[in-house]
Amino acid sequence: PVGGAAPHATVQRELIDMQMLLGSCGLHASSLLGVSTIASLLPRLPGGSVPALLAGSVWVHLVRAELSVEAAELACRASADDDAMADTGPEAPQLDVGAFCRFFAAQLAGIAAEERLLRCLCGDSEATLAPVDFLPLTAEVVRCHPSLGFLASDEVYRQHYEHTVVQRIFFELDPLRTSRVTAARLRRAGGSLWAALRSLEAGGDADEDINAERRFFSYEHFYVIFCKFCELDADQDFELSLEELQSYADHSLSARTVARIFIELASDATPCGGLGFAEFVYFLLCEEDKSSATAASFWFRVLDMDGDGRLSAHELQFFYEEQATRLAHLGHEPISFADVLCQLTDAINP
Repeated sequence: PVGGAAPHATVQRELIDMQMLLGSCGLHASSLLGVSTIASLLPRLPGGSVPALLAGSVWVHLVRAELSVEAAELACRASADDDAMADTGPEAPQLDVGAFCRFFAAQLAGIAAEERLLRCLCGDSEATLAPVDFLPLTAEVVRCHPSLGFLASDEVYRQHYEHTVVQRIFFELDPLRTSRVTAARLRRAGGSLWAALRSLEAGGDADEDINAERRFFSYEHFYVIFCKFCELDADQDFELSLEELQSYADHSLSARTVARIFIELASDATPCGGLGFAEFVYFLLCEEDKSSATAASFWFRVLDMDGDGRLSAHELQFFYEEQATRLAHLGHEPISFADVLCQLTDAINP
């Protein structure tokens, strides 16, 4: 079975233990349920703990299962707009602890550790996630981590920090930039995300300092990216034009390369069709980590001007010509393209 389901006797034992856990917490099936209640239960689940930071994701899945898809979408958007999950107040979805018990019985009882994390994030064993589906997780990180308390009063930095985390997760899990991550992909490559979440728990390596988790959640990394974006955004319209992107790293990238990057990443969602912050985060990660599968895929698409899935000598020469001219202007004698092509051919041994 998917996730290595345990024998029936183990499942029944965990269901009984769940009832005992609820009783010890003073809860019963009709008790009102909120994100904070889920967060208190996840680390104590019979059969294996789940990081409390996944409570927001579980809440959204419960709303979807018990109420409607529309209500779940509203709850998910609330996690992006507010400094805490919108599970309280007169307009909040009303759920009881029984809903959580049904989710535990259907998705978590008798399931192995990492598969439990996957199902709390995805809602079931076969889901496909879009970037917005990770916002309940990032909202919980901001709400709960002690070193991010200052973001509660700064909506601009909070939202951009959360979107940076999501982009970094997709950079790792979505090398072809499909804006989708399947449960199957998470099973194959999600170990680093699970390890990062564990490190943010009490007693983890990053439980006090978020910057100790350097793969996804570091605030320092976000701040550097955010400052670079703001420096390039000369007109402060919060999107980068082609001319603004050309000034990246003191114009170190050739004009032809920047033009191709702009074509590859420019978004219709921005008012002027430029690069929004999310696209810039993706570009910067590809620029600074060229050894990754995601970066290799991105730079290949930049060079593949006709989109035929292969790089011709003509395409490579088109980009090299400008660099050769730059070298000549600096007083260096450029290597002929024929020699460069020969070196590339020898290096990849096609």
